[in-house]
Amino acid sequence: SRALVADCTTPPTRMRPMLGLGAMVGLGFVFGPAFGGVLAKKLSLSAPPAIAAMLFLCALLLVSLYVPETAARPIAAAELRVLLRFTRRHWNASLDELHASNDDMRSVPSTCMPLAAGTALCYSTLGEWRPHG
Repeated sequence: SRALVADCTTPPTRMRPMLGLGAMVGLGFVFGPAFGGVLAKKLSLSAPPAIAAMLFLCALLLVSLYVPETAARPIAAAELRVLLRFTRRHWNASLDELHASNDDMRSVPSTCMPLAAGTALCYSTLGEWRPHG
């Protein structure tokens, strides 16, 4: 629950939900044993663990069905292939432009690029690419 609050809130608005979570945990520690003692006295010694297990299963079901995933998705293989094709097109276009405009580059193999130009190309490609669409 803390990870969910951290993923779904911004740092300035995170304090109040985290305090609420801490308060609920504290209330559980205070009232849980008292409630369990009353249940054990009124019903049986097996009632508190059985009710705790049922509440846990209900919470597991609700969280599994209704709480969306908040963690960032990893890059899928298909998305990585799209990025590589995009980068290859930019690389080839930059190489063609560099070799056509620079007489010093005519003697260099057509796949070579100066380090500064390659670094600039990588940064510009990453700036244009948007993960997950």
